[in-house]
Amino acid sequence: MPISDFPGISANIVSILLNKRIRTSKDVYDLVINPNNISIVSREIGIEVNELQELSSLCNLVRINGIGAIAARTLYESGYRSIDEIAHAKAAELLKGMNAVNVNKQYYKAKLGEKDMQFVIDAANSESIQRRKGWQVMMNLGNN
Repeated sequence: MPISDFPGISANIVSILLNKRIRTSKDVYDLVINPNNISIVSREIGIEVNELQELSSLCNLVRINGIGAIAARTLYESGYRSIDEIAHAKAAELLKGMNAVNVNKQYYKAKLGEKDMQFVIDAANSESIQRRKGWQVMMNLGNN
């Protein structure tokens, strides 16, 4: 997904990233896959740490099946920063948070329900499991 699709990401940040050949959510995710390196990456590409953390969270959230840039922004503004946080959320609380953000920002017109939120939670759980399996494979390869 193009970084420019995320609401709230300034044209200046998009321009800085494009100049560094960082164009998509996957590019950002791959760049800051280790959150311990975020301050180093921030200095290297010339973006404030808090801005890179926000963008990294958004790029992480769109990895959930069915979540696009607008839903990721809504989830982020609802206080959810990671797939794992959503995977452990309650559908009613997730819905309450998203609706509260949307009342103020009007990001979307759809009427969401708890079933929609449960779909997101289930998809987050699936993505979380896949990510853990991937890490286990990488760790096993490193031990051989």
